[in-house]
Amino acid sequence: IDTSCTHEVEIILRWADSAHDARGYECNVAFDGSYAEIVRWNGPVGDYTYLMRGSVPEGIHDGDTVSASIVGGHITLSVNGTERASADDETFSDGNPGVAFWRGSNGCGTFGDYGFTSFTARASSP
Repeated sequence: IDTSCTHEVEIILRWADSAHDARGYECNVAFDGSYAEIVRWNGPVGDYTYLMRGSVPEGIHDGDTVSASIVGGHITLSVNGTERASADDETFSDGNPGVAFWRGSNGCGTFGDYGFTSFTARASSP
């Protein structure tokens, strides 16, 4: 991994978007564990709010499991079953789950250098 910039994997929850609007919750983890964040995307391009920032001090390694959940308005981001960030927010009550990736704004690294090897989404019973 090119360490001159950051790379992150993202689990998105209650997500909805269109050509000029994206809203929902992003739960992300940096390639080196320097941050683990829960971010609310409010709709307009570039309009987002950090709800909680944490980290993964031991870093991220091949085979680690990143998970995120939302129950009511409680959002949890975990790595290997250990909670790394949590927040309460009831702005959005609907939308879809998914995954996303971000590589530093200067386009460093190569595609595929940091990502998920598998993804599962499920709805839980109330």
